[in-house]
Amino acid sequence: MARTTHGLATSGVVVALVLGMGCSKSPADRARELTDPVKEAMAEPTGEVNAALVPAVLGAMHTEGSARTAFSFVPGFQAPPSQPQGGAGGLACIDTDGSGDDATITLDMSCLSQGAVSGQIVYQVEIDEGHVYTYYEYSGVCVASDGLCLEGAGATDIGGNIPFSYDITAAGDLAVASSDGQSWELDYGYQMSIGPSGTSVRFVVFVGDASYVVDASLSASGTGTLTITGANGSFTCSYAGHGATGSCSGSGSFEW
Repeated sequence: MARTTHGLATSGVVVALVLGMGCSKSPADRARELTDPVKEAMAEPTGEVNAALVPAVLGAMHTEGSARTAFSFVPGFQAPPSQPQGGAGGLACIDTDGSGDDATITLDMSCLSQGAVSGQIVYQVEIDEGHVYTYYEYSGVCVASDGLCLEGAGATDIGGNIPFSYDITAAGDLAVASSDGQSWELDYGYQMSIGPSGTSVRFVVFVGDASYVVDASLSASGTGTLTITGANGSFTCSYAGHGATGSCSGSGSFEW
């Protein structure tokens, strides 16, 4: 999976990825192509943490948040904030073609989200070796509140003792376009562990060919803290101005 620089928007036209639901690979195979690099990065991040890196990570996480906003309206993944149109879980917003592992499900995102997200997400599900794999294609998916539109692929891998204790690994390879005409690529990933003691979430951010593990929740005020782990150790960072300034300490110290 190609890795490109995030958080540094460049002008240009977003080219939708040619993904091909009808190709010979199974949904599980296509999902693993996206989620396996996230698992590898969780176990051993490859990038070096430094002053130039932190603003890029924050920019990538902001865009990744838009992908999660769109994802939050996918039935069964996370409950939407309000009842979708069509009642009964938004069945009027969902179209299914085929059955079993060959079934293709199309979600009308505007219908499901009551206009908060537009476009379509098409997905397939496969159970393989005790894991539930889902492969998604985003088509013209726009998150109105963020002014961002997404094209590309996403996937989840759910494994463990469902529904009691299990992990969800999510990943995406997206082309992003903003309302002010900028465009860039985003590879994202996160891992959610759910069990009797609660839920924990860790994020993977790819910058260029390098990967980093991030523990953080972005603040709307633009001021906050995060922990970034790379090949050169873990750093706890405080930032202001949505990442314009800040400082880090831990395996080393620096400011920007």
